[in-house]
Amino acid sequence: MYLTNGLYNLIKGLSANEKKYFFQFIEITGRENKIYYDLYRVINDTDSLDEEYLRSKFGASYGGNLGMLKEKLYEKILNALHNFYREDKADHRIIKWTQDAKLLIHKGIFRLALKKIDKAISHSTNYDRYLLIMHLIGLKKTILIHTQFDSTTQGDIEDLQNFEKKMTVLLDTIREANNDQLLYYFYISKNENELATKIARKVQQKLQKTLPISAQTIYLNITAHEYETNGDMIRATKQINSHIELLSSDKNYLKEYYGNYLLQSFNLIYLLLYQNEIVLAAHKLNFIKQEITDNRIYKHLMLSLYYSNMFLLHIFHKNLTNLDRDIAAMQLDYKKLKREVPPNLTKHTIYCRACILLAIKDYKRCVQYLLISLDIIATLDYVFYKFWLLLICCYIHLKDVRGIQYAANQFKSYLKYGNEYYKEDSFIKHYCLHENLVIIKPKAVLKALKSKPSNKELYFPFNLMKEF
Repeated sequence: MYLTNGLYNLIKGLSANEKKYFFQFIEITGRENKIYYDLYRVINDTDSLDEEYLRSKFGASYGGNLGMLKEKLYEKILNALHNFYREDKADHRIIKWTQDAKLLIHKGIFRLALKKIDKAISHSTNYDRYLLIMHLIGLKKTILIHTQFDSTTQGDIEDLQNFEKKMTVLLDTIREANNDQLLYYFYISKNENELATKIARKVQQKLQKTLPISAQTIYLNITAHEYETNGDMIRATKQINSHIELLSSDKNYLKEYYGNYLLQSFNLIYLLLYQNEIVLAAHKLNFIKQEITDNRIYKHLMLSLYYSNMFLLHIFHKNLTNLDRDIAAMQLDYKKLKREVPPNLTKHTIYCRACILLAIKDYKRCVQYLLISLDIIATLDYVFYKFWLLLICCYIHLKDVRGIQYAANQFKSYLKYGNEYYKEDSFIKHYCLHENLVIIKPKAVLKALKSKPSNKELYFPFNLMKEF
């Protein structure tokens, strides 16, 4: 079932140009591929996955092994996509030239092989892509030995050795940056914020040195996240701007890392919203929206990020009408793509709508909306913690003691997420600071929940009601 779901999502996620290329790929590779074409057609033409129908239609084919048939189709689609994008990415070009060089070496055509190697090495350094750099250096050494060092001087050998040493240091730097990133986000996921902060401080010092671009982007991402976590939005914005400038410093480099550039652009919009730079955030969102229709590779990612930030924009305007209009537009856009709205975007949509209902003081509707959506939002992560805060804030405003008790009894297992880190980027904090309302702040709620006074009348939820 896992493979079927993956295949279904892969087929539904193909663009029109990718589908056209896949059909051509199937036709070129022979008539025996007709069965894959038929299976592809059935999955592509359905609006929902029906495993039983697939089994009844194709179960007798391919030796009765439907699982193998689906796996073969999966591989053929991936192969077609590799061919379709082989010239679009530096990694694909470097891999191809490396393979060309190995074939030429095998045939004894060493000069042409050397040209391919030099081309791949040059591309690696220009695009900051070092996946095969040590392998390429090894191939170059192989050619020198096979040609018995024809026209090779002592200086040439020393230059190659020095270049290898330089690449070794560079690869160690990138490896260290990747390990720092891995540990930082691991500690964040485990709420070990002090350990994460120690790594962030070391990273800030490393950024003072000259680093390869890939290491710089990793460190800028970590420091921006750390500043944002600590509520220093100005410094976080500065780091993200530096990240964007670095990615866009070269036209070819920007094309290579456009996905990362998009993520940083949307992160910038997010920070602008939380600094009340509403006009500037809206301007940047509209600018990005114009690019969505023209971008075939990142369209799905751009749609997801665009709507998630647009919904936040509606929160700050407290505009429920515009939010509902854009929710309908989002659903239509995904329907056109023949894809489901991503689960995280669905949860974010519910969260934003509940935030507006809270902000316009429609507490009863907010509670009803959250409870109706409980099956979608009930997950053991930070997202659920934010929903829980929204629900309990509504109950407190309504002075609904039973409701508060219900929330406490149902959601106590999620309290491990109630620490300083998880409060920082919640709309609840913004709401508490900017609304002239009598409201229990998240910290007070959590303190009350964790307290265990001997006098039961002071125990939660009754001690919360003393705030009114």
